Amino acid sequence: MSSYFADTTLEVLDNGHLKLDFAECKEFFEQELAERVRAQLKRLTSRFCSPSRTAIWNSAITNTPRSPA
Repeated sequence: MSSYFADTTLEVLDNGHLKLDFAECKEFFEQELAERVRAQLKRLTSRFCSPSRTAIWNSAITNTPRSPA
């Protein structure tokens, strides 16, 4: 985070909020979002691809009547 904002001077507005220029921070926000999505996807796939879940899915698939193609 510090590498993105090292050259940025933050301005404090009258109401105490910080003024951020989205154009300056866009790359940081895009990278942060991508990392969060990747981490959540990894967590979900590991959770649902565990051996016990795989056995449940395989059982459900083999016991479900399939419609003719």
